[in-house]
Amino acid sequence: MNEKLVFSVILFFFLAGCRSELADRMYSTANSGALSQETICYGVLRAKDSTPIHAPKVSDSNYLTVKEVLEEGIIVKKGDNVLTMDDSQFQKDLETAKNDLDTARAELESEKFDLENNRVMLDLDIKRKELALAKAKLSVVDNSVLISKVDLEKAKLEVKMAELELNQANESRKDFNKQYDAGLKMKTLRVETVEKKIKNQQENITNSMIKAPREGVVFKPFVRLNNETGRVEKGKVISPGDKLLDILNLGSYEGVIYVTQSEVRFLNQGDSLSVSLTAFPEKKFKAVVLSKAQYPQTRNDRLGRNDPEGYLKEYEVIIEIGENDPALKPGMSFKAEITSIIATECVYIPNIAIGNDKKGSFVISEKGKKYLTLGKSSLNFTEVKSGLSKGEKIQLDNQTGSGTAAQ
Repeated sequence: MNEKLVFSVILFFFLAGCRSELADRMYSTANSGALSQETICYGVLRAKDSTPIHAPKVSDSNYLTVKEVLEEGIIVKKGDNVLTMDDSQFQKDLETAKNDLDTARAELESEKFDLENNRVMLDLDIKRKELALAKAKLSVVDNSVLISKVDLEKAKLEVKMAELELNQANESRKDFNKQYDAGLKMKTLRVETVEKKIKNQQENITNSMIKAPREGVVFKPFVRLNNETGRVEKGKVISPGDKLLDILNLGSYEGVIYVTQSEVRFLNQGDSLSVSLTAFPEKKFKAVVLSKAQYPQTRNDRLGRNDPEGYLKEYEVIIEIGENDPALKPGMSFKAEITSIIATECVYIPNIAIGNDKKGSFVISEKGKKYLTLGKSSLNFTEVKSGLSKGEKIQLDNQTGSGTAAQ
């Protein structure tokens, strides 16, 4: 009796469970209309019209130190000083180069003096050799009865010796010309090299004082300075080429957001979105997508993060805010709610209802198993091009389904 009772209880709960499973099975219907994707992103405001200021390129230095910089928000005119670098090392190098130039010029003048003396001496030696040759030729008189044959041969030998000495003097003069050009060129090159150093240091000193390229408002962006993220401040060590400041026109704004690889495919130029400021969440602004980057960038490259999130790749998306409100300020953070239209006037179903087998994608409808031709998809829904009609009931808890939708 007890065994029958136990069996009856087990059977009761089994049947109750089956009825509960059938009752709890979830169904949906094939909807129609526009298939859209809602994406929520966070970004930062910036002035649409801005001119960046970068650290100057300088000679013989890989690092610069900020001596003075204007505070953020100050209005400047074109040509006003906005930032000054420490130029003390450039001043020292300039004085050293000037002293080197005096020495180089003195060495050049000394070299010219010595070379001119040598040239005069060689020219005089040639003149002497020419006179000696002329004198030797006067002593040679063929068939003369006034001198003996021995004296005649001796005179001819003296002529040959004088010619040889003259040739040697001329060759020495030619060699001197080469030495003169080489020696003078070396000293002149030394002077030109030092003059170039002076010019470079003078340019470094001039470039150490950065002037506003236009009228506007000073803004300090959060950027990478000397391979570290931060804002430019007094005493900050930076590298040539680093972005330091922006000069802004506060008439219009745009925002920059960074979207993951899984979401960027839903965003297109012209998509509308709603923007709310973190500081004033009650304020809503309409905006549109202006552009999106073709290639992603890691957070490590963008922010210098070396943690696991630094390897996350994101796409930069620029949005335009159509309104100009006093609450809008550069650098303010915001939340953007983007509505992307993926397909218009279509039938779409939840991704979790889609199964896949060797024949293709299918759903379990109230009429049985149906194979589908799928179109575009969002994160949660997929367009059905054929195989299912609007309003048909489909089973959501598809145990054989993979939930994989077409792209």
